[in-house]
Amino acid sequence: MTTPPEPVNAPIRITYRESADFLLDAMEHVPREKIRVSFGTIAAMVAIVLLLLFQYALQPTTRRLVVLIVTITLMLAGAGGFWFLLRCLSGKGDLGRKWIRRQYRAQTGRDETQVVCEFGDAGLFRSAEGGAASQHPWTATARVVETPKGLVLYQTKELFHWFPKTAFASPAQYDAVVRLIHSKVASFERSS
Repeated sequence: MTTPPEPVNAPIRITYRESADFLLDAMEHVPREKIRVSFGTIAAMVAIVLLLLFQYALQPTTRRLVVLIVTITLMLAGAGGFWFLLRCLSGKGDLGRKWIRRQYRAQTGRDETQVVCEFGDAGLFRSAEGGAASQHPWTATARVVETPKGLVLYQTKELFHWFPKTAFASPAQYDAVVRLIHSKVASFERSS
């Protein structure tokens, strides 16, 4: 007598509307470590250059003082421009939000996209309005972070999917997905 195969659990399906604002919200739940390191590195480089220029300016020549003042002015303007660019690209402020909304519309052709995701034993299946679909096996998921507002699934260090708790039909459905992912992905973290 053969034993029947184990029943395959039906995938858990969620449906939500994705938009530029949805993605901006997702970015708030992703650690900003990379930006901080980059900004710190650039700040250290600017400080070193300023020290070198200050030593250069200590030479008793009027021309060198003018060069120093112009250089410092240009560096401060460049640092301010870099800060402004980072702020815009991170979606902070009205200008950054408008830019990200425009980019989303240019890439998708719409302001919102209907997205359907299925969490199954093999992995995550994601399909979007317009026919775009992707399969993400659990073995290819680098890590998962559960935040108080939802789940962040990292495919790589920088590529992630955001699933807010509000996208799930019920708290029980959310808990079932958390249990499934926790059993399938080696790196599962909870953050507060």
